[in-house]
Amino acid sequence: MQAPLDTGVGRRSARGYPRILWIAPNLNHYKKRFLDQLAIREGLDILVLAGQGSTAEGYRDDNAAPSYDIVRLSVDKRRFAFSPRVHAAVRRLLRDERFDAILIPAEKKHLPLILFLVALRRRRGFRLVTYTHPILRSRGDRISRRDLTWTRQVFRLFDRVIFYTEQAREQAVAAQLVSQGKAAFANNTLDTATIRKWAASGTDSNGPPTLLFIGRLTPRKRPDLLLDHYASLKKKIPDLHLIIIGDGPEARTIRNAAAHDATIHWCGALIDETAIAAQMNKAHAVFVPGESGLSVVHAFAYGKPYMTCDLPRLNHGPEIAYLRDGENGLMLSGDPAADVPRLQALLTDSARHEAMCRSARETAEMLSIENWCRQMASALTEW
Repeated sequence: MQAPLDTGVGRRSARGYPRILWIAPNLNHYKKRFLDQLAIREGLDILVLAGQGSTAEGYRDDNAAPSYDIVRLSVDKRRFAFSPRVHAAVRRLLRDERFDAILIPAEKKHLPLILFLVALRRRRGFRLVTYTHPILRSRGDRISRRDLTWTRQVFRLFDRVIFYTEQAREQAVAAQLVSQGKAAFANNTLDTATIRKWAASGTDSNGPPTLLFIGRLTPRKRPDLLLDHYASLKKKIPDLHLIIIGDGPEARTIRNAAAHDATIHWCGALIDETAIAAQMNKAHAVFVPGESGLSVVHAFAYGKPYMTCDLPRLNHGPEIAYLRDGENGLMLSGDPAADVPRLQALLTDSARHEAMCRSARETAEMLSIENWCRQMASALTEW
């Protein structure tokens, strides 16, 4: 067992707990919630320095008051690391407080702020941590030799590199992008404790067969492919319905489709979990044809099989590792002609559907917020 972090005299917060500065250029609603769980369950004293996400891209905040402090700056996430206001805020926080660890995403656009923290680290005595993907890519659809070199150099700047999944950690270690001793993982998740309160034990057998899409409406999510598959599948299952949760630049496409087909229900962006649950509990499966990340966890937490597509030039999030084709979901080709029979079989074979739902629930237990909190607290405080 590793020894707890030696914080030294005066390093603990007034409450006696490890003090963490979590830098979030975009503090979305689900990140806000699981940090709340981390503070409550593991006794970490967290302060979040937050930037501003773009509502035009589909980001929303829930306005709930968390159990930790937030310093908000009206700085767009894309310019966050370059903003003098952000650098001044960090300098002020480090002048006024002592932190055991500072966490910042290891993204290329954040490099100026990362280097600023590296310069301050020895004098201020904190550990620099990141929660990240195994490889920092220049493009989402391929990995170049330059990407590997860049990733290796950036990871050297951190004292601890926490990956989104165990598979991602092993991938980075095997590729010698980070040392075994520096690498950790915390399975990226959602506030499954809250979801558990609202999730129904099964799908309403009296309702029509229903697919659900959840995510920002961007081209990378492929809402066009969603509508193509739905139109083809509806020829096989005439009473099929589609629920769409999300907003963003492709909203007009969805709005027009819903206006011409009464079985397509567009809910807009929903961030209140009770409102999401009301729709999720109607669905038989979740289908996001394009880039998939935490929507995989969201589906499994409700006991719903998850479907997506293996397409060129798509960069799925590390959470795609949780999807096991044919067990808790389907990895489709992207061609409606090939995919529709598989979708039809799932939605019309009740025994097959129930088996996939059980597998989805079992996967969700592994990805529970309770496990994430333990993994993250260990990674942040044990060295």
